[in-house]
Order: sequence, then structure tokens, then C-alpha cells
Amino acid sequence: MTASTPQPSPDGTGGPDDMVWLTPTMSMRTLGDLGTLSMDYLEIHPGSVRTPVVHDDGEEILYLLNGELEFILGTDTFTLSAGQAVAVPRGTPHGSTNRSGQTVRMLAANSPAFRPEQERAFGQLAPAAPEGTS
Repeated sequence: MTASTPQPSPDGTGGPDDMVWLTPTMSMRTLGDLGTLSMDYLEIHPGSVRTPVVHDDGEEILYLLNGELEFILGTDTFTLSAGQAVAVPRGTPHGSTNRSGQTVRMLAANSPAFRPEQERAFGQLAPAAPEGTS
């Protein structure tokens, strides 16, 4: 299993030893990683805003375990509630805001496996393809 190096929470309060903080209010733990597919558990803390990001080389399915998120998918904004899932096609901007007073928990399946360094902020240019490829 591959996972990013665990780090303490940005506010210094700690957290589960195997959680990685993606932002000051959003943490993740990899549950399984086959290279071609990964499953991650995420916690999105109250007030968290995840500005839209893009995965140029992968697809993602998100499943909310509890709570509600205001979710952005492409040009659409909607409420994603516990027990609902959303499929994020390759190259589609997506983000969320947790306006609830509770930590929202969610599962994310990614193909190929999620790598934070392969995610880019929406509006940021995609890296150029190496010469001789397209």
C-alpha cells in the first residue's frame, strides 16, 4: 500500500497517525492502493472550502458517508448528502464547501490511484506532454 507521509494537523492538534492533511481543514487516509485504482477515506472539517481542482489523467467516484457538502462539478453546483455519490470524469473541475457544523466523511475511489501531486488547481495550465508524445 502506498500513502503520503502522515503529518500532524496544521493547527497542531494531532489527529489519527495515518491521516495526511491535504489542506488545513481536509485530511485523507489511503485505504488501499493498487496503482491502477485507489480507495481513500477523507474528512472535511466544518468551514472547509476545497477550491476546484482537476485530475487530467484520472477519474474519481466520491461517496458521502455522513453530512452534506455544497459540491461543484464542472459548471454545476448542488448539495451532496449522506448516502449519495458523484462521478467525476477525467479533466472535470470539482470542489466542495462544508457549510455544516460537523465533520463530513467520504470515500473516494480513483483510477488510476490518487496522487496529490497529479492534481492541479482549476485554471492552472496542465503540464506539457514530453516531446514525441501527444
